[in-house]
Amino acid sequence: MGILAGDVYDKLLLLQALRKEFPGVIFFTTDLDTRLLHPAQYQWTRNLLIASHFGLRLQAKVQGSIPPFRDAYQTSLFLSTLLAIDSVTVCRTASSFFSHEPCDQLPDTHSYERAPRVFEVGLTGAYDLSADPNTIHAARPDFEHGKPASLIGLRTFLLLGCIVLGSWVIYAAMSRRAVFLAKTTCKSHMFWIFLVAVVGIYSSLFVSITNQLEQGEPFVWLEGISVWPTELLRLAAFFLSLLFLCRGYRTLQAKFRQMEAEFQLRPGQCSGWFQWKKWMEFGPDTLGSRVSPKNTVRECWEVYTALMSLKCAGSRVVVQTAVYLFLFAFPIFFLIGFPTTPCRGETCFMWDKGILLLSVVTMWLLVFFVVYATRLCARMVDWVLQNGVEWPSRDTVREPWFHSSLNISLTNIQQSLRFCGQLTEVVGTLIYYPFIIVLVMIVSRSSFFDDWDLPISLLLVIGSNIGLAIFSALHFRQTAENARGRVLNELSFMLSTSSGSTRKAQVQKVISEVQNFRKGAFSPFAEQPILKAFAIPSGGYFLMIFIEYLGR
Repeated sequence: MGILAGDVYDKLLLLQALRKEFPGVIFFTTDLDTRLLHPAQYQWTRNLLIASHFGLRLQAKVQGSIPPFRDAYQTSLFLSTLLAIDSVTVCRTASSFFSHEPCDQLPDTHSYERAPRVFEVGLTGAYDLSADPNTIHAARPDFEHGKPASLIGLRTFLLLGCIVLGSWVIYAAMSRRAVFLAKTTCKSHMFWIFLVAVVGIYSSLFVSITNQLEQGEPFVWLEGISVWPTELLRLAAFFLSLLFLCRGYRTLQAKFRQMEAEFQLRPGQCSGWFQWKKWMEFGPDTLGSRVSPKNTVRECWEVYTALMSLKCAGSRVVVQTAVYLFLFAFPIFFLIGFPTTPCRGETCFMWDKGILLLSVVTMWLLVFFVVYATRLCARMVDWVLQNGVEWPSRDTVREPWFHSSLNISLTNIQQSLRFCGQLTEVVGTLIYYPFIIVLVMIVSRSSFFDDWDLPISLLLVIGSNIGLAIFSALHFRQTAENARGRVLNELSFMLSTSSGSTRKAQVQKVISEVQNFRKGAFSPFAEQPILKAFAIPSGGYFLMIFIEYLGR
């Protein structure tokens, strides 16, 4: 929408009135003026496109030490004065229009007639979007010697990479565990594939950015006019999601192997990609009818580890993600509207769509993986503590706090509680991962980078992401507390029916241990990971708002 008023204050009044009525529309006007760049008008002139024959200053050789002018007309008057007193020479057939050198010493030919320059109002002023090298106008900051700067920002990323690598080397030299971890990581084929993918994709992105600079999207970090910082953050979210998926799965499997050695258990095997029947049966209501209530925990553990294997867990997470995207997210966007993308050029749109698709899909894969792991662990805890499973006697005698005088049911309760505490402790830490990715995705859409909007459809999708993770974590803890309550009720009944002071003292001791057990999902609510995880995106969001406020 164009604002073609002759007076600057009329333009500002029209912008104030029209911005409210047309929130997502791109506005443009003519004749660059510093009053359009004042911080007090930033709310109305943000990302305003301005077509003007001159900017606020000329090239350095002509401008000299003179400060920028107030508007484009002052710039043109200054140039006219220089021409009138022969301070500069107009050369219609030269690569430089204005030069102190004779025209015959300038071999290249260049037309004197020029189209108006295009500026966009950013956080620190008007950013020149025109790409005319070797002209009278001031050079663009992202151009070097009249050409696009090569691989903008790559030096900074390489420097940060060197700093991280150097810090890791210093840390490894001081820590044996770090040395062991570094050796193990370097031997992993997945690590090198991941590293090559990161370097390859980022290098391709930077090459594409450089090649499209003249006619496409500029690369600026803190001007609020470029989508490329957003794309870099989304790409980082994509790689972080993959990293968290691999790390979460490997952490769980390592904990499973440790618990199998400690509790004398055997891992289960997933016989197929879709064991829907076993998945539906694995629960406190249906599993009890399939196995004996006094069965050992080994059978239940085999079912649990089979469902947490890569085949079973991966198939369910992929199916759940696809169902969510096609039956919830996409319909919402089609009904309410897709978020706008302030891109220039086909290259920018191509990278934006590709990176957005990768980051969103992997983010939801991570969310549903965490939800799947927590819900399955909650079923496992509920079944173990509800059915009073029997543990092998060899496990109960090797713990010093298992007294031989205790009844076998009491020792089984103690062992089950310790087992559930260890399992929920490692599963509960997975809740951090989705919130970190959500934080990165929220920050990437900050208006500090570009004119990103936040429509209701996007809020619903982000809210469902956070809500699903929170509900899963709360259900996880509530299941553990309900199971603890049933155990305490059972122990209270045993205490009321016990005869003899020794027997009652033994039961009372176990009751005290169950009540004071604080590990994993059984820890107090204030110590639950969900509270710390929820503070990650919420704190980051308010910090982002504060930074945007300071930028204004």
